[in-house]
Amino acid sequence: GPVLDHYSAAATEAHLRAVGDPMLDAVPAELIGSVFCDSLEVYGSDWTPSFPAEFAQRRGYDLLPVLYQLTVEGPGAARLRADYHRTLVELYEENFVAVCQRWAARRGVPFRIQGYGTPPATVSSYRFADLFEGEGWGWTEITQTRWASSAAHLYGRPVVSSEVWTWVHSPSFRATPLDLKGEAHDHLLNGINELVGHGWPYSPAEAPGLGWFFYAAGALNDRNPWWPAMPELTRYLSRLCWLLRQGEPVADVALYVPNDDLFATMGRAQGGSLDTWREAHRRISSAIPATIRTAGLDYDLIDDEALAVTAAGRYRVVIVPTATRVPKSTEAWIDRVRASGGIVMAVDSTCDLPGSREVTADGLKDALLEAVAPDLEISSLTPDIGFVHRRCGDAEVYFVANTGPTTHTFNIAARTSLASYEQWDAMSGRVLRAGAATERIELTLHPYEATVVVLSDEPVDQVAAEAPPERRLPFSDGWQVAYGNQAAQPVQPPHVWEDEPGRRHYSGAATYTTRVDLGAVDGRVWIDFGDGEVHEGGSTEHGMVGPSYRVAVRGPVGEVAQVRVNGSGCGLAWAPPYRVEITNALRSGANEIEIIVYNTAANSLGADEHITRLAAESEARYGRRFRMQDLDQAMATVRSGLLQVPTLVLSPY
Repeated sequence: GPVLDHYSAAATEAHLRAVGDPMLDAVPAELIGSVFCDSLEVYGSDWTPSFPAEFAQRRGYDLLPVLYQLTVEGPGAARLRADYHRTLVELYEENFVAVCQRWAARRGVPFRIQGYGTPPATVSSYRFADLFEGEGWGWTEITQTRWASSAAHLYGRPVVSSEVWTWVHSPSFRATPLDLKGEAHDHLLNGINELVGHGWPYSPAEAPGLGWFFYAAGALNDRNPWWPAMPELTRYLSRLCWLLRQGEPVADVALYVPNDDLFATMGRAQGGSLDTWREAHRRISSAIPATIRTAGLDYDLIDDEALAVTAAGRYRVVIVPTATRVPKSTEAWIDRVRASGGIVMAVDSTCDLPGSREVTADGLKDALLEAVAPDLEISSLTPDIGFVHRRCGDAEVYFVANTGPTTHTFNIAARTSLASYEQWDAMSGRVLRAGAATERIELTLHPYEATVVVLSDEPVDQVAAEAPPERRLPFSDGWQVAYGNQAAQPVQPPHVWEDEPGRRHYSGAATYTTRVDLGAVDGRVWIDFGDGEVHEGGSTEHGMVGPSYRVAVRGPVGEVAQVRVNGSGCGLAWAPPYRVEITNALRSGANEIEIIVYNTAANSLGADEHITRLAAESEARYGRRFRMQDLDQAMATVRSGLLQVPTLVLSPY
């Protein structure tokens, strides 16, 4: 469709007058969180009528006589391409981002942007906006999320957001609360502390079938049967986002983005794109950020413009990857890094950086650990365990997450002289245990589980770390199940809804009931639904639009179990460990157990004949603006119900 000229201030201002002003005139400024620009998707945008004059003024020579060198190799071609694309960046920053920010400020609201894509925004292009936002999961890669969080750290923005769940577990309505939790952890591990969920598709009540929903996978509203778990999930994520806004982020490594080289090789003629983030992701080996993280360290991306506001002693190590040249001002900053005691490592770079250590990607981990001790030493060799570190006054806060489908028990040791620690339950906020921090701290994290470890010099009472002995009592007999308001029928778990006649496309709830006589209860009691099963293929599904996040484990319930005992609500099970404590609801003698299982809306989607017609009508009215994704995969791997035999777990107090 029509798009404005992002390199022209006049075009931007005309758009804001015609579209922005009427919208903000209609709503008081105090009700608006921000004016928002989504990811830059002006594909192929490489020209504006004033470009030759702007180029000559900024670069000091005429463009048109040498314009052919954008597509023809020869002496001066690399310089021309670098100058050309750097000029595009400057025009975008000055004539779009800065203009939008000033307009929003006059209207009394901040300007928020996802600053990546085309036009070719750099990490430092964010500095012209008020609020920075990223997108994309993958905590060991250079994602757009890392692009945004690095800019926030460099330019002092304490809150940095990301668009989360856009392509979660494609197609729509297949995502589970555990999928949402797992992907959110990846964003938090990338330095994000505000999550913007994509999204809540509006639908009129009278719309047929599942109604209206996005072509993108995230369809996160109360049409999902598992919706009763959403308040608990959002409380959990809100608590973590608040915690990760406290203090300052800790990162030992700066990973330099060689913009000059990116500008010299980007563009359609060179087989690349006009997206600086995409070109950086392509040029810098993914092994480099993965090595930094698995070495127990964290990093910020940094570029030439950011050096003007970055102290040379801020980072212990600066990595310069795949660079053939750097500006003189960057060379001077690197000299100051070495003078302040920092280490500079040139990884597969050919530029002349006197005093730097030449390192290959394969040798980077050893070089890093020789230069700086791990911020958090993790005994497990698995790449599933990640962390984020915040320094809050005299305390050190570590968010530690298991991003994989298997349980891991490991020890951690922080690089600190602080005397004591507390481990907090990230789901409830309560202290799990505490003790002296002089020795390694043992942690056990179930699949996609996270915890918080806080170190300080505050005296703490010792909290027992060892779990008391447990007695397990499977209870598989005496169960009945009722779907919705239908009459209850006997059932024997494990029980899969899709295996029953007429239930393959049922989306909703089923209530399982039984009676248990435990006699006199002396201790604590849980219902344990069992462990999950690992999916083949990991946590990425490749659909029509590319990678789609899903957790790599299928839980023992499909997908949420709500537990009631003797009419009292005890809690929900939707993530490992699938346990709900029922101690306080029990009584001596017989107890009525209810387990209400909610599945996803994928079953209904698989039988919804209305969506194809709705999409066709939309295309006929508005043109081809989207493609529905992977609808033929709606029922792939879907299993609903009580998928394992529950167990009663009894433990002394």
